[in-house]
Amino acid sequence: MGAFNSLDVTIDCPACQMTAPREIQFRYGTVWQYRYRLGDVLRWDRDHVGDPDASDVVVDGWLCECPGCDHEGRIAVYVRENVLTAVGPVEDVPQLAELEWLALPREQSGELTPPAAPWHGADDDGGGPGGSAP
Repeated sequence: MGAFNSLDVTIDCPACQMTAPREIQFRYGTVWQYRYRLGDVLRWDRDHVGDPDASDVVVDGWLCECPGCDHEGRIAVYVRENVLTAVGPVEDVPQLAELEWLALPREQSGELTPPAAPWHGADDDGGGPGGSAP
């Protein structure tokens, strides 16, 4: 994967249902091993992946090992106006199989049209201000 950023979340394991802190590795924004939580604003610099002007984006992430069952795998990370807003099943976004990130369409009303309801949003545990470097 090369350089990546990390999103720290507390999430139910999709395999064993154990709720535990997990790391999600992803490549969007300035990719420099920054650590984020839901609700944080992404950093943008000269070495970045993605489009800082995209309003609503879903990013292909890697959910690191569950402490209960060692499950790991792909996960969708949702970004709105450069804020990490939610995570959810990657199966709900089949186009991510070929892409690192995907700008989501907006309805004519200007509202986000997500493929499905995400698991956890920025109002859940794990949200907080400011991404930090390791």
